[in-house]
Amino acid sequence: MLLTYGTDNGKVVWTDGPCSFEQGARQVFLDGGAAPPPGTFLPTGNHAFAMSFSNSPVNYWGGEAFELNGVASAGYTVADWRNITVTVSVDSMRGKEMGQE
Repeated sequence: MLLTYGTDNGKVVWTDGPCSFEQGARQVFLDGGAAPPPGTFLPTGNHAFAMSFSNSPVNYWGGEAFELNGVASAGYTVADWRNITVTVSVDSMRGKEMGQE
């Protein structure tokens, strides 16, 4: 999900800022620093890409909105974006359906 939600075939989609519906907050990292701007390809080689969410609504699964909190990260190795190896960690990610307590 991380490389699907945060990138489009290796091209950065999101940057730091509010999430869907202009609510919550999102931060995007590459190798612990700021990620490249949207539209830029992530670098080839061995890297870590991460996204941090705080009270971030996403409307990704059908017509229902979910709120994300936490960090999702992916360590990736790529020489060509048609062949990528990824290890994803979402241990600290939590989500809930909006309106549910």
